Amino acid sequence: MRNMLFTKRARVRARKLAAECYVAENGDVEKASALAKSRVGEVGSPLVMLMIAGAVLQAIYYAIKIWKEWHYATPPRLPAMGEGFGLAAGEPYAMTPEEFEAMRDQ
Repeated sequence: MRNMLFTKRARVRARKLAAECYVAENGDVEKASALAKSRVGEVGSPLVMLMIAGAVLQAIYYAIKIWKEWHYATPPRLPAMGEGFGLAAGEPYAMTPEEFEAMRDQ
């Protein structure tokens, strides 16, 4: 099962490490196996890679969630004269003071 988690790059590194250990120990399988076990950290752990990927995805998810909450919590700005949909004071669709007070009191 653990072998299924290895990417092609990690499998190539593992084979290269095995070959280097075999050559370094002059073909003695027992010593080469012991040396390879001591140097297994050079290949990299697929579980660590999965955990880092999960943490990055979780950070992106929460960043988007916070951004949306912040964005919705920001009130819309009041349009300046001649800008927007004609809702500012003195424009065609401006609210009367009574309408504005009623909206503000809600």
